Amino acid sequence: MAVLFSEEVAQLRGAEAAGFDLSEAQAAKLLNQGIDRLAARSEWIKVEAEYGPTVAEQERYEIPANTVRVLSVQIGESPYVPVSVKDLWELKAGRKEAPAEGGVFAERFSEDGATKTLGFYPVPEEAEEAIEALAAITPAKDLSGEDPLPFPDQNCRGARDFAIALAYEQLDENIEQARFYEERGEAEAERLRRLANSRVGSGPLKIPVAGRKRWRR
Repeated sequence: MAVLFSEEVAQLRGAEAAGFDLSEAQAAKLLNQGIDRLAARSEWIKVEAEYGPTVAEQERYEIPANTVRVLSVQIGESPYVPVSVKDLWELKAGRKEAPAEGGVFAERFSEDGATKTLGFYPVPEEAEEAIEALAAITPAKDLSGEDPLPFPDQNCRGARDFAIALAYEQLDENIEQARFYEERGEAEAERLRRLANSRVGSGPLKIPVAGRKRWRR
């Protein structure tokens, strides 16, 4: 049986967080932050996404803000592999050799850091080609009520541990206790990461991103 958001909120307001007088709204906000942190650290939630179609000679393409990491990309029939932004600069300047087949991509940001984009080399020359990607994400929206947590039941504790760590840090300024729960959350995230790397096939959760209906985990 799936672990429900409302159940975890009740747990957060209960015994383990007895030192805090948390309202339901405060607990829900902390838990959503904990869920995002567990998802980001474990890269458990993955989607097959479309970031196109291509525009001829356009280098950058916007990606959703809740993207943790883009793992692989294909433009049309050509594979693109991830590199650092520095490597992308080196390729564009001709100081590195381009791949024999396909190309490379790097995650980039706008000047104010608010907008995530993918930069490609070589720049797509053809218009209307599909840009397909596999990406790790955090949930596209806050969870509430009877929403199930987007992790296996045995790993959901990590989200609550991260939430408790945030409570100690933000409400109590108790860094030592915050660190204790942060480390527990990190350990759960690592277990979940190993499970994610070993699993075969897709999980049950489907999360739409940026309004596109095809994307799935």
